[in-house]
Amino acid sequence: MSNYTLTKYCETTEPKAAIFLLGDENMAEKVYSLVNRDDFMLISIGGIDWNADLSPWYAEKVFSGGEDFSGNAPAFLEKFLTELIPSCGKLPDKKIIAGYSLAGLFAVWSLYNTDILSGVVSCSGSMWFDSFMEYTESHEIKSKLNRAYFSLGDKEKKTKNLRMSQVERCTERISEIIHRNCENTVFRLVPGNHFLDPDKRLADGINYILEE
Repeated sequence: MSNYTLTKYCETTEPKAAIFLLGDENMAEKVYSLVNRDDFMLISIGGIDWNADLSPWYAEKVFSGGEDFSGNAPAFLEKFLTELIPSCGKLPDKKIIAGYSLAGLFAVWSLYNTDILSGVVSCSGSMWFDSFMEYTESHEIKSKLNRAYFSLGDKEKKTKNLRMSQVERCTERISEIIHRNCENTVFRLVPGNHFLDPDKRLADGINYILEE
């Protein structure tokens, strides 16, 4: 499994859903404690090379001191499907993917590239990523979704970075596209900027996904 780590949180012997959270143990533990039910399994995936593993194709860096996006998502998804999931043992049929920021982008992109997912939680997702909105408009979703959840801070578009300033417009449009395939799709604008309450935002999304 390379350097990836898996941490499982579950308090029941018969979970109704397995939620894969793209994030480390620290985030996962907080998110799990904020979800107001115990009939699911949360599996965090740590050790991710953020700009490489979660970007679907190459794109230039956003900030001058940062790194380019190398577009390793296809390879990471393959490892997720063939190594990480099998290593988790027996899992419920219902599998959901959840992520924040660039992980939220990967979560949505993965719907177009695997058929195993029944739900997605994308919070403050990097929907501004170059050509991603166009990708969602021109490709077909492979996964059969029951529920989809998007949220975004209402101040996130207020940035001098021209690429990132498109995030609200792109997120709203992409959620509309997903809605065509999944009637139970919501897009919520929540108070704050990109860095406010990521754990709570993810937990709110998971609560919605598990309502059915």
